[in-house]
Amino acid sequence: MSRCAGPGGIRLLWDEETGWAYAYVGPGYSIPRGPVTSLRRVYATPKAVAAAAGSLVYTGRPPTEAHEEEWLQADAVRAAIDACRPR
Repeated sequence: MSRCAGPGGIRLLWDEETGWAYAYVGPGYSIPRGPVTSLRRVYATPKAVAAAAGSLVYTGRPPTEAHEEEWLQADAVRAAIDACRPR
């Protein structure tokens, strides 16, 4: 559910190397806005990601408070990604 006015919204994007970013989206368009710099870890905790999403939905901006903690399952995810990479 979007709290944005009109048919648009905000999309969170994740990349294993660069971490979290966001974009404004709507019917037929997506405008990349940049990284969510408050999520200092590529594998941020779910709580930190939820806080960033909430800030984006309610204010249209990522939070300013830095989240340094890494998700406890980060090592398992890294191992799974490495196992799936072509050799």
